[in-house]
Amino acid sequence: MLEYLYLLTAGLVGGLLAGFLGIGGGIAFITILPIAITATTQIPSEEMVPFVIANSLFATVFASISGCLALIRRSSFYYHEVAYVALGAISSGLIVNELVHLGHWYSKEKFSIVIIAFLSYLVYTVIKNRNSEGENSAVVEHYKLKLFGGGVASGVISALSGLGGGTVLVPILGKYCQMKVHKSKSISLGMIFCFSFTVSIINFMSTVDLNIGMYHIGYILPEIVVPMGLGALIGSPLGVKFSHNAKPVVINIVFSLFILFLIVKYLIYIFECFF
Repeated sequence: MLEYLYLLTAGLVGGLLAGFLGIGGGIAFITILPIAITATTQIPSEEMVPFVIANSLFATVFASISGCLALIRRSSFYYHEVAYVALGAISSGLIVNELVHLGHWYSKEKFSIVIIAFLSYLVYTVIKNRNSEGENSAVVEHYKLKLFGGGVASGVISALSGLGGGTVLVPILGKYCQMKVHKSKSISLGMIFCFSFTVSIINFMSTVDLNIGMYHIGYILPEIVVPMGLGALIGSPLGVKFSHNAKPVVINIVFSLFILFLIVKYLIYIFECFF
């Protein structure tokens, strides 16, 4: 019973982050999933990464859809921009997702290095943009192409890390499309739902030739991911609500500290693997 409470809490935190920052909530999911999968299944360590990514993305479906509905109710959802970004993300993400499932080349060590790199980049963007005031009224050249390109980059990152892709999309939209942070977060959350939902369908339909020791549908582990998803459904609308009232400086400090904690966690794991 206690493990379900942990999973529900992780989902709640992930949902809050998804709605609050528009990054999907995967930061919380990838932290708890390796622990939960190791404790409850017979999945070998070298086979774990695809399961972590697949279930993180499926939990992200719950976090992002409830956040999107909250944005729609506030009339803050941008359908056309989401469509262009999501098309780019799905196009690149499905290809990378298939590559991750091929063979054993993508180990936990490589996965950890990817996570550290993207989390470090995220801290950098948060610090760099802490005083950003947002949108420029000038017309952005190649606007739709930049939206699509941002989606492509996000899809690659999502498929490699399970983080949702907003870690890169939000700063791309701010820098190259001259968007305010609230608009870029809204578009990011919409893209994340479209991408994670599409990839989750593929992961549901995948064939897994392993003795997992737990009921599964493809790469999805319902006993683990459903409690997380329920927590995310609760947390994401709250995150959207809080983001409209929070002070940017406080948000940046707390979020950066949380990311730095995760970076240290994965650095310790890599150190233990190689030394």
